[in-house]
Amino acid sequence: MLLTSIVRFLPVQKDQSFNPDDIAAMSAAYNEAAAKIRAQKQPAIVLEVIAHRIISLYSEGEREPAHITNRVLESLGILTE
Repeated sequence: MLLTSIVRFLPVQKDQSFNPDDIAAMSAAYNEAAAKIRAQKQPAIVLEVIAHRIISLYSEGEREPAHITNRVLESLGILTE
């Protein structure tokens, strides 16, 4: 199950925490991005980069999973449909 996959990348810091809704939104973005990169046969390490970028965008205030997914994939030069 991919839902827990993003959790392993979450930073463990006193000044930053995420509630279940945050994790669900980031997981939705991660799952969508993972499905798209798997379809394009990208290397597995790309998933880790995607997870860190999703967390970064979410931490900066972006909350829409689809928008996060598109921004992350575009920043990596991965075409989205």
